[in-house]
Amino acid sequence: MNYESLSEALAHFRKIAFHEKCSPTFMEITSYPHLENVASNVLDFYFNPNAEHGLGTLLLEALLSLAATPVIISNPLAVSVAREISTSLGNRIDLLIDAYPDAVIVIENKLFHTANNPFPDYEQYANKIASQRPVVLILLTLFDISSGTNIGNFQPVLYKSFCQEILHRIGDRIIDADNRYLIFLLDFIQTTQNLHEARVMNQEFLTFLQSHEEDIVSLLQKVTSLQKEMKKKTAALAELMREKESDTVNLWFYGSGLKEKRLREVAGYWTSVLPDYVISIAADLSVDGWDIRIKDNKTSKGVPKTPGHDGFDTQLGRWLQSKQIEVSPHPSLQGHFLYGSHFPYDSDLVSVDTEIKRLLALILQESPQ
Repeated sequence: MNYESLSEALAHFRKIAFHEKCSPTFMEITSYPHLENVASNVLDFYFNPNAEHGLGTLLLEALLSLAATPVIISNPLAVSVAREISTSLGNRIDLLIDAYPDAVIVIENKLFHTANNPFPDYEQYANKIASQRPVVLILLTLFDISSGTNIGNFQPVLYKSFCQEILHRIGDRIIDADNRYLIFLLDFIQTTQNLHEARVMNQEFLTFLQSHEEDIVSLLQKVTSLQKEMKKKTAALAELMREKESDTVNLWFYGSGLKEKRLREVAGYWTSVLPDYVISIAADLSVDGWDIRIKDNKTSKGVPKTPGHDGFDTQLGRWLQSKQIEVSPHPSLQGHFLYGSHFPYDSDLVSVDTEIKRLLALILQESPQ
């Protein structure tokens, strides 16, 4: 494996702007965000200025402003919105808005599908029912239309621009809006943004993989091999440690794999030294080698370290000091301590076993005061 090339690939990987989502939107929870029909139904409701949302012509005005048209909605009460309108040729228009007397608006909604619709037929149908009124043709898409795609006289508008325009204009309408439908609209906007960002990120990542595929596959194979080796080492140490297992001393295992953004395998003992007070000692194996760590049931989750806090003011810290067990604060886990020497990765397992059993013996000498 070319390590220089791999190093360059990893430097490139760190620059990819991966989309980090904190929590799913309601539409994502319902598993509907990828369905164009669902998105069109949402738009059907919010494009109707007379619907219960109380936002009036907000969405229509936002969309028309991006379509470079002079059309202004003069009579919101006369606006009607229809879905899946059949043309004379049997084709279906996603959204047809009759904004009498100002215009007829045709909207073709595209999230992921290719824009290969019969656009001339849509336009002909709109002109027929418009009766000399202006016709506005809009292709609303999540992503840019591929060059060379024939969309006739339809004007492309990106969801990203559309949502930004809605948010820009929404301030004046909030007072009159129904809070429930305002929340639903914001959820819909966030959902479309998540879909867009995820697609952009995936494409960038795929391009990265295409450029570095051989090195990445080789690295993954070696990492997988190392993970298996680490599990075997930890299992072998556990067999040595099993000698001290008893009714009061229990053996346990933990494999973090990639969950903590690091490779780590653990074998340890835990023992109850007082009612409802458990002390655990663990042999942590990482790519750096072996460390022996001490924790208790009050710090079992290993919360991140508080700067300037050594942990000796905790129950475990005071107890370790009272027993004169020499430890040092764990560098990253609050309330955890390190005991003894650091062992290189390829250390003899007997040496690690001897050290952890020595600590166990110190802990079992007497109950804490």
